[in-house]
Amino acid sequence: MHQEIKQALSAEIHVGARPLLASEWWKLLESEGFQIQEVGSVPMHLLRPKRLIQDEGVLGALNIFKNVIRNPQVRRRIIGMRQNF
Repeated sequence: MHQEIKQALSAEIHVGARPLLASEWWKLLESEGFQIQEVGSVPMHLLRPKRLIQDEGVLGALNIFKNVIRNPQVRRRIIGMRQNF
């Protein structure tokens, strides 16, 4: 299933996305000298309006919304990405 998610996400956003499992993040961070103090997780809300505003700011989010409204190709990619998330 993990490999299927990677493939679907990479195909949809046209980038070599490599989402990691929690255990893979743990290993990666420890291999770079970090000591894990606490582990947590939250739902993936990257393309929800509230989260876009938090991540990109109001102007950045408005620019993204404008592009989604004006460009059918961007709209299809965003819809596909949301379905994968």
